[in-house]
Amino acid sequence: MHEIKAAKYPKPKQLSDPYRDFSDELKKSILQKDGCYLNAREFTALFHGSTPAGTYDESAHYLPDVTSWLSAHYWESVHARDEEYEELFRKFLMWTVFFHSELVKDGTWDDLNLYLSDLFALATGRFELRDGDPEGAECVTYFFTYFGHGSFMQTDDPLGTCKEFPFGITDDYMARRFNDPASYADHAWLILLVMGNRGLTGFYGLNDIKDSAFLEKLWNDPAWRSAAVTAVIAETEARPELTDYWSACLDYGLFF
Repeated sequence: MHEIKAAKYPKPKQLSDPYRDFSDELKKSILQKDGCYLNAREFTALFHGSTPAGTYDESAHYLPDVTSWLSAHYWESVHARDEEYEELFRKFLMWTVFFHSELVKDGTWDDLNLYLSDLFALATGRFELRDGDPEGAECVTYFFTYFGHGSFMQTDDPLGTCKEFPFGITDDYMARRFNDPASYADHAWLILLVMGNRGLTGFYGLNDIKDSAFLEKLWNDPAWRSAAVTAVIAETEARPELTDYWSACLDYGLFF
């Protein structure tokens, strides 16, 4: 994972709480600790979307700590259905969008952008089912929701959007992330992403993905379809419990 190696701002002596949303007790708890010892609830207060407990400078001090914490706890939190982690994940992505201009101005955005790229790769690096749904699907959807403004590449200013959020919502990023899909996880996520691009995912939670030329190209690529089906069949032969899920997916007519 790419790291945010050093804080740009000193540790705050106070948290200004500009929207008066947080208790004095919580703010005091945050300030008494080093950032590496904060928990999900405390990080969520600091990176609470557009209404954080600190000003930009006050919260940004903790960027190295929150990014390390999010990546270190990703899969254990997904498996545990940790609602506090999920809340932090969503709020932090919202915070990066809300304070984008400040992140660019102080030179932090490029490193954060690389980190978010790695976090997306982490979220799509494994494909397991939990009660019939892909584990981590909510996190993948959040990337497209917050960085795609509700739809993949649908914007009045695509060049500006690509410049501001190059990691997540562009075909260039998708093509780099899945340039040479080889693993079952790569093919499994691509099947859902391609189906989302075509508006076919239904309950799979990826309907915000639209208008991707990269995913449309895959849709029309028989070689990739064959490779994807081969990977899925091999996995279901090894793990028959996956059969019902993939039968339901592929019955949409995407591959046959």
